[in-house]
Amino acid sequence: MKGSVLIIAIVIMAAISFLLITAFSIMESHYIITRNEELHQQAFYLAEAGINFALNELQQIVMKAHEECLDEFIWDPYRNPGSSLQESARQHVAGKLGPVINKKLTDKGYLINFPDPDLPIEQPDTKVDVRIRFTDIYKNPSRLLISSRCEIGNIRRRIDSEVLINKISGVCSSKLFEFALISGGGIKVSNEGNLQVFGSVFAKGGIQAEESSSVEINRRTVAGEDINISNNSQAVFSDNIISRKLVVSGHPTSYAACLGDVYAFNGISASGQGNSLHINGKLYICPDDSGQSAGVSAIGGASIILENEVFINGTLNYDASGGFLFGLEEVPIVGETFRSCESIGGWNHSFYFPNYTPEYARHFFKPGFTSLDTDQQADLVYYYINNPPELEIYGSQYYQHLSEIHNGNILFGYDNSFKGHASGLVFADNQVIKPVPMSNREEFYNEIIYEMKSNTDWNINSHINFAVPVIENNIAADGNSFTVLDPARPIVYIIPDEKDIILPPGEYGGILVTNGSVLVQSGDSVIYKGLIISGENLTVNGDLTVYEDISLVFGVLGSQGNNLSRFFCIESEKPLFEIKSCKEVLYNSQW
Repeated sequence: MKGSVLIIAIVIMAAISFLLITAFSIMESHYIITRNEELHQQAFYLAEAGINFALNELQQIVMKAHEECLDEFIWDPYRNPGSSLQESARQHVAGKLGPVINKKLTDKGYLINFPDPDLPIEQPDTKVDVRIRFTDIYKNPSRLLISSRCEIGNIRRRIDSEVLINKISGVCSSKLFEFALISGGGIKVSNEGNLQVFGSVFAKGGIQAEESSSVEINRRTVAGEDINISNNSQAVFSDNIISRKLVVSGHPTSYAACLGDVYAFNGISASGQGNSLHINGKLYICPDDSGQSAGVSAIGGASIILENEVFINGTLNYDASGGFLFGLEEVPIVGETFRSCESIGGWNHSFYFPNYTPEYARHFFKPGFTSLDTDQQADLVYYYINNPPELEIYGSQYYQHLSEIHNGNILFGYDNSFKGHASGLVFADNQVIKPVPMSNREEFYNEIIYEMKSNTDWNINSHINFAVPVIENNIAADGNSFTVLDPARPIVYIIPDEKDIILPPGEYGGILVTNGSVLVQSGDSVIYKGLIISGENLTVNGDLTVYEDISLVFGVLGSQGNNLSRFFCIESEKPLFEIKSCKEVLYNSQW
């Protein structure tokens, strides 16, 4: 009996032991499986961390390279005369970005040995390896291939990513948005009209104020032709001016004040008693044709004040109807124009063509004088003026000849000697000054003329696509004018036809573009905020005040959908750094 019980107890204990062993085996297997899953998961997380590290690092490099490319970009109307600002920038970036990125990756050594991310690794046998390849360098898009691999013992996980580098411009603006007022023709203010622009102005033609009118522009002014202030009109330009010529003329008292720098192809001029021109900034005069008259002239009792440095690469032309230079038959002038050796003056016609013959001049001005270069002519004229005759028989006529010189109508607003450079004689500030030499003259003036031409010689229509339809907003067309429905909201009025528009009086704003002309009628007052573009002349016979408001313009673009942006040749662009794919792949997959 006792033996039977013992046997039963032994069997029970054996069964219990077996069950315990089985349970421990199951637990151990479960632990191993769980541990293995944890390591697999950990390997995935580490590979994922590696890919994220690489994506972030490479995105910073690409963005920096793109920024450097844009910093080098200068919109050039000569290289891309038919391209918009965005398209020109895109072409520039497309040619530069790939090599710049490749150089940065090479300099950092990333193409050979990409740095491992700084990760919290618990297992001593853990290894994270990140590799990159940069392909299609000169294509658009270029491609970055990234592979992040993690090994923990014999557990291996891998994540690959493909990134497209889209060679976009990154420019979502237009050349037109640099201005508040743009005219494809000229701008004319007359009939006691008043034009005030708190922003920049561009006119493909000239800018004219006449008949007791006024112009005030507080930012940059660009005119493809002359700026002419005449007949008791006034103008104040608070910023830089670029034009072919700046002229003050007509009935007194016409006046122009330029507080910024002035750039002129053919110079500046004031004529007529009581008329004046005041240049507060620097003055740059550089003709784009060597035969053109270029300089500073004050004629007929007008006055000019130059407050700052002057740089003139040219001389003034005079009417040669007198026939003989200095009244000497041996120095005839062929043609109707005499190209003088004078850069500043302009009121010395009687000196070059007196109605008598100053005999003492024969000692200085010989046949062939007109064939000499400007410097040689200037030396002879300067020497003649500063070396009076010793013989009394020449004295009276000589001093009479010198009295024909006018050098008091142009004054310097400083006490020191002439500042800057002039390629010819300077008749100003009650003195005659010899040409001032300049060591890097050609390079200096080439840069100046490039700056002027790049601002004046661009085509407005290259930045507008009239083929894109734009729906009118907040206006009701009314013949050649329109009604603003709600002055508190911006208008959008795009007219692809050559339709002449009369601005209605009142205060409103938005975007107004017409291929025709724009008119403010006499007696009307318009206060406008935003952008006005006329394909032809803009005429102001009443009062027009324009405020530049780039925030309003971009706000209107954002609220009107893609068509208005496309009208201004602004296309939507892909992201610069586009992650095309990012997924786990087999560890030994071909890369």
